[in-house]
Amino acid sequence: MLLKPEEAMVELRVSRATLFKLLRPKSSGEPAEIESFLIGPNARRIPRSAIEAYIARKLAEAGQGAA
Repeated sequence: MLLKPEEAMVELRVSRATLFKLLRPKSSGEPAEIESFLIGPNARRIPRSAIEAYIARKLAEAGQGAA
């Protein structure tokens, strides 16, 4: 399943600016925190699995910090 950015914003409960920050690589050669791709010149899509993987990573990080 593919989500439009607006749909991903609702699922994550974040602003547009925050979502696009997560979709942008932190530096060259590093992947973005959430994977996405373009269909055509302007239609960005985010796989639901990429959102689920991001949430799982964040939960794992939070679990390690709480110990």
